[in-house]
Amino acid sequence: SSFMSSIFREPLQGESANCPVGEDYRVWNSAPRTVVANLVHAAEVPEDNWGMNRCLAIPGQSVRVGDMVQAMTNVAGSNAAGLITWNEDKFIQKICEGWPQDMKTDKAIRLGFHQDKGFEHNHHPMAIHLIEEHKLLGTIQNERHLKYLDYLFDPILIVLLNL
Repeated sequence: SSFMSSIFREPLQGESANCPVGEDYRVWNSAPRTVVANLVHAAEVPEDNWGMNRCLAIPGQSVRVGDMVQAMTNVAGSNAAGLITWNEDKFIQKICEGWPQDMKTDKAIRLGFHQDKGFEHNHHPMAIHLIEEHKLLGTIQNERHLKYLDYLFDPILIVLLNL
């Protein structure tokens, strides 16, 4: 999944990045703050509400990679997206074919878990913050900001670092 971070992180720093899957490949994801809110919520759900098992899929959204790149373009302009190459890699594609592209989250919704409003809606505030803070694309040089970009597009990382 490292390419999912790199196709946003590197172009926003003025560097090229390759996406080894096609623009139509769908990725199941959730905004970092939604993931964290849902982890906290899971700890607060009363035991009796869970039922016979505590297994569930946390709400997320299935988004085409091309739509994610378009969301970045809507926020950052076309310069960053122009740095993404689309050289498909059959080996990586085979791995990605094993990832879920959609999930049933009825139980989680019933238990009050949070649902994202949309990829651009959820990630827009963080991207705008980065762009305003640095004024121009390609000026992100601080390690803290690189990690911030990782958080923006790699929700698993932010969850692990906040445990």
